[in-house]
Amino acid sequence: MPLRVIHKPPLPENPALSDGKASTDATENPDKANDEKSQQAARAAIEADGYKGVQILGQRGNGVWKASALRGKTRVVVSVDQAGNVFTE
Repeated sequence: MPLRVIHKPPLPENPALSDGKASTDATENPDKANDEKSQQAARAAIEADGYKGVQILGQRGNGVWKASALRGKTRVVVSVDQAGNVFTE
């Protein structure tokens, strides 16, 4: 069965929810945006290595991401280095 992808347009901004304070989106906070992209890349690398149920625990000072994930039915702690290499501890 072919996979059908449906693209939805973005939701319009609701002015009733706006509090008038400064926005904190990625364009105004590039460090946060880089961390989110780095976290997404780490999650993708872990999932590509065959793990499921990935829960990011955090990033170490050396840039290595640490996460908890399932290999089969066993929960293990994995790390992803800056080159995208996944390894268990």
